[in-house]
Amino acid sequence: MPNNLALFATHHVFLTDDEILRASSGASVSCVGHCVPVWVEAKSGRTTEPAKEVFCSYELSVVAEGPGVVELVEGLGYRVMMPRDTRWTPPKEIDFAEISTWTSEMRQDFLSKRELWWFNNPRMPDVENLKRGYLRFDFKRQGMKIGRRKYSVQHVVEISSIKRLMESLTT
Repeated sequence: MPNNLALFATHHVFLTDDEILRASSGASVSCVGHCVPVWVEAKSGRTTEPAKEVFCSYELSVVAEGPGVVELVEGLGYRVMMPRDTRWTPPKEIDFAEISTWTSEMRQDFLSKRELWWFNNPRMPDVENLKRGYLRFDFKRQGMKIGRRKYSVQHVVEISSIKRLMESLTT
């Protein structure tokens, strides 16, 4: 039987500057955020929308390597391990003095190859983004079970500076 059931959960957490500093330096941070879970049944297209916003506890920490992870802590909230990917390296710096001596065709070819490099090697979101006030990443898991029924889950996590929230409020 194909997997036709999926849970999509978006998480929004807002941190103070001090919490961002602690979290990005590797310390664990406990906070409150909100989650909007939506169940989707693919075969019929039925959903649980409009979804209810659920306020819950979050425990944030940093994964040593690899993508972020989201775990449900029964009755409490979520444990979120933010991604830290230190293996990414940017492309070689552009030597504008050297490029100025190239023909127009050479420069166009170089820029096309560089653009393709960026497309094929994007910087994955990691805790460095949080230091600048905003981190967003996805986490997907297949083969989850409720009783005998299988489902997949996708979490979208947004962690922002509380300043971002305050600036969005109307007076």
